[in-house]
Amino acid sequence: MSKGGSETNLLRIEVLEGQHLFVRENTSGEATLVISVEKEKKKIKINRKDNPIPGTPNNKIEIGKIPMGEHEIHFLFTDAEKKQPAKHYRCSVPMTELLPYNTNHVKELEFKNEANAEDEQKPIFKISMFLFQQRDTKADKAILKKAGALLIATNNSDLMLIMSALELPKIDVNMCDKEEKNTALHIATMKSTNEHILLTLLKDPRIDVNVKNKDDNTPLHYFCLNFSNPNCEEAFSLFQQRSANMNAKNKIGETPLHKAVFNKCIRLILVELLLKAGAEVDATTKNGSTAMHYAMYMERTDLISILLENNASMEIKNEKGETPLSIVSKSKNQSFQNTVKYFKEVIEYLKGINADTQEIKMFIHNRLFKWKLKEITAKQLDKIGIKAIGRQRELMKEFKKIEDIDPAKLSDKSTQIESEEKEREKLLNNILSSSKFLYKVEYTELIGTGTSGKVFKGILEGKIDVAVKTLKAGSLKEVEEFQHEFGVLSKLDHTNIVKFFGVFQDEHQKMMMVMEYCDRGSLYDVLSKGDLKMKFETLFDFSEQIAKGLEYLHNKNILHRDLKSLNILVQTKVNENGQEHLVLKICDFGLSRFNSTDNLNTLQKLRGTYAYCAPEIYFSQPFTYKSDIFSYGIILWEMTYRTIHQKYQRPYQEFPDIKLDVQIILKSATLNLRPTIPASTPLSLTNLIKQCIIKEQDGRPSSSDILMDINKMKKEYESNPSAWDTCIISN
Repeated sequence: MSKGGSETNLLRIEVLEGQHLFVRENTSGEATLVISVEKEKKKIKINRKDNPIPGTPNNKIEIGKIPMGEHEIHFLFTDAEKKQPAKHYRCSVPMTELLPYNTNHVKELEFKNEANAEDEQKPIFKISMFLFQQRDTKADKAILKKAGALLIATNNSDLMLIMSALELPKIDVNMCDKEEKNTALHIATMKSTNEHILLTLLKDPRIDVNVKNKDDNTPLHYFCLNFSNPNCEEAFSLFQQRSANMNAKNKIGETPLHKAVFNKCIRLILVELLLKAGAEVDATTKNGSTAMHYAMYMERTDLISILLENNASMEIKNEKGETPLSIVSKSKNQSFQNTVKYFKEVIEYLKGINADTQEIKMFIHNRLFKWKLKEITAKQLDKIGIKAIGRQRELMKEFKKIEDIDPAKLSDKSTQIESEEKEREKLLNNILSSSKFLYKVEYTELIGTGTSGKVFKGILEGKIDVAVKTLKAGSLKEVEEFQHEFGVLSKLDHTNIVKFFGVFQDEHQKMMMVMEYCDRGSLYDVLSKGDLKMKFETLFDFSEQIAKGLEYLHNKNILHRDLKSLNILVQTKVNENGQEHLVLKICDFGLSRFNSTDNLNTLQKLRGTYAYCAPEIYFSQPFTYKSDIFSYGIILWEMTYRTIHQKYQRPYQEFPDIKLDVQIILKSATLNLRPTIPASTPLSLTNLIKQCIIKEQDGRPSSSDILMDINKMKKEYESNPSAWDTCIISN
């Protein structure tokens, strides 16, 4: 707190790396990096020879008493080579990009010559930045005088004080408290909700990650039990760099793997990391229990799958005489019993035909159970990782010998699916009708990275597979776009629009948007991977579903503005007869807008992917419903090309002179260039594509018109399918 009671900020900066700093290396002269906020300036001397960045503490600065408000951090790099004119390079960072407080922001900043914009020399500095709220320095100084300063600071989850304590000349970073014999790292892994505290400690080379407390738990034990951030790879990697013992046992014989099984947020991610790092999959506790015993008690087939992929045993007895398999037999959950039985059957079968360990792992991972193998194709084997044609033939020859599946199993399967669907639907309805803001979401794997954050597959309330979009610390613009997306999504409810479950907070008060999970990825993935046999019936089905979703949006007065095959997700649905059907769902509403005059300026900005952008956007004309139709037309072209040629091609890929994406919108708008429609395409389909991507907005159909045209094409196809099917060019 500064004088007068007004709040101020403290900025802490550490320069980590420098690249392309000098036109001529190892020359005489001076070089400095000046960092300023408002009137405050600090200088770091940069070395012209050898390593340009000075060592700790000479690479760090602090600027305090910064008034609250939207300030910028200004960086000025001066290259003053001897007998040469000094060159000055600048860069700025808005201070809002360092929010929230007490978090580490590492940025690679590119500097530009302030006097010569054409200068090709663009120095790059990698800089670590923290923003703290200023507070009473007297209290901090009193704590820092104590021998246990680091323990006190960590116990209080005080990152600023921790950083100050680590810089003390005689600090013992591995000091233990008297009661529990915990080090600061133990405490950070047990109780801190700020991952930057853990990372700060782990980055200190003096930290001993293998110290045991009075219960013989190492910090890694507590990390595996408690850490909840799905971005856990950096912290785990630091444990590895510090030579953490992956198989250390506590007093009851538990290893970090045993602890990870009970992690409520990221257990699957941690279990995989541990096993890759050398954790013993069948390590036993003092009572003889393995991680597999724990997974069976919890009835987590996803966890069981990972353990089996790493050759875990299902036959080890604990002191009660229980094997993992005997635990399954006591379960009242029939679907769980069936799944474990299918795992056991396929493993025994594959071992019996001398499949190697890696092949068995592939089949387990993809849940290709024994009763699925008879009909498996070479393309499917290639997709899961078995690439050698000779080996594919050997396996398929063996698989053909498998007898037909017992009909009772098929009956079990359909009943199981129906029962699980009803249970999930009931829970989902409770969630959607509830005003509750905090739900349990367990992250299972990273499935994508977007501009505003990462997207994870997860499990909501232990039952529902979901996609979780997390908001990374960043600019206010990213926060606003994140808020805008869930503002649009919350008003939508349609089969062909990705279902929105809500915006929830995790225990760290971080925002996450939870949506339904689509197991097949995007339409682009489905079209480009090539394992789907694309027929005209498929084309009609897909194009109709997208048009229905678009019609629903437009009837709600919503413009999507970024419609493309990557923003249409695909989900496998199983009907009551056990047959699979692909459902398409429009997603990614970060750029969407309600069609109102308030949004006119925003709509005129060139947004979205160039290949799908309507020509009017290039000319700064208003974005309308018909602009979405143009994007739809390009997607329809993608699906048509995939159907006719039975292979995928990107829009405009046939034009070799187009080297940059921006050339697409330029030529599309000014030269009326369009993707080439395959010559054998039926006339009615050709006409629909042309209408959708015509330059004049008024000439494009509405989504309702498109649905009528698709219906006519379906009838035309049904009356003479061979006339259409002969248009397909087989390769």
